[in-house]
Amino acid sequence: MNSSPLKSRLADFSLTDNARYLKFALAMWLGYFPAYWYGNNEVAIGMATSAMLTLALGNSVNAAQSYFYQRVLTNVIAVPVGCLVLWLTHPHFVLGVVLVPIVILGLVKLRPQFFRLTSLTVAMTLILYSGTYMELIEQRLFSVIVGMFLGFAIHKLILPPDHGHEAHKLLLQATGAATACVRASLAGDQAALPALEKSANAFRASVQMLAVDLNSLMPWHLERYRADLGLLKTHQQVLDFLVDFGKLMKTFAAEYTSASPTFKAALQEVMLQMAATHDALLAGPVPAVQVSALQPLTQMNLAGNVHESLFRGKAVEYALLLEKLGKQQLSA
Repeated sequence: MNSSPLKSRLADFSLTDNARYLKFALAMWLGYFPAYWYGNNEVAIGMATSAMLTLALGNSVNAAQSYFYQRVLTNVIAVPVGCLVLWLTHPHFVLGVVLVPIVILGLVKLRPQFFRLTSLTVAMTLILYSGTYMELIEQRLFSVIVGMFLGFAIHKLILPPDHGHEAHKLLLQATGAATACVRASLAGDQAALPALEKSANAFRASVQMLAVDLNSLMPWHLERYRADLGLLKTHQQVLDFLVDFGKLMKTFAAEYTSASPTFKAALQEVMLQMAATHDALLAGPVPAVQVSALQPLTQMNLAGNVHESLFRGKAVEYALLLEKLGKQQLSA
């Protein structure tokens, strides 16, 4: 996907540690100073902490959103309910302490999707500390809700992580590694397989992150990639196939070496043609793979030769995957 040099640099920067550090600093400043200037240092600290916690889950906007929802709901539900239990059992504080976890964890059991246990433990501890002091309860709820909203807004609006740009960059690297692995494997060299596995795993993780963040609230910075998601998943399917092909060639290296020269020449001709087509697909749609291109293999009689039949089957599968990829590009 084409973009201006400035947009590309910003997209690259959005996924770096430096971008995260910048957001942490902004979260601390914007969370702390407003309440501090109004003379409430406790609320200022709570808001800054909550804002930074929202950013602490990595480069996924959807993860930050889920954390925002769960932590806010945990505090909005657990803190008032726990304080109500202490108020109803007052002055029998020990009885209240016994009942608070039973009541709150009972609510968690009924609606686990509303709560985050790490936040719940802190909330329950603060319930015992604040008791029935409404001012402390109000400060806690205000600092958590406003601070987390602020952190989520920073993550969403200031250099949001551009996983679509990352996926397209990693696709170029992974496809280059994949076709290099095909050529090396056909030459009897298995050294290119680890690089392919590493590139394919990185690309898979990026596509998964893109799919997750496209389901977040108003993913405006990723909408232009929504139409590409299916195509990227097909590219991942091809890369996964080539990882398996590389492993197959490594496992049956001796059988490939001992195959007939005629079969090896035909397999190399077809697979190298498929690899060239695969490289060309990155630049745009190419003519569909013709069945005639597979004839050097499909017309061979391999009866009784299990391994040569297996290699031929992989070549046909590669051609079918590239045909699927080419059709998707044409319809995109």
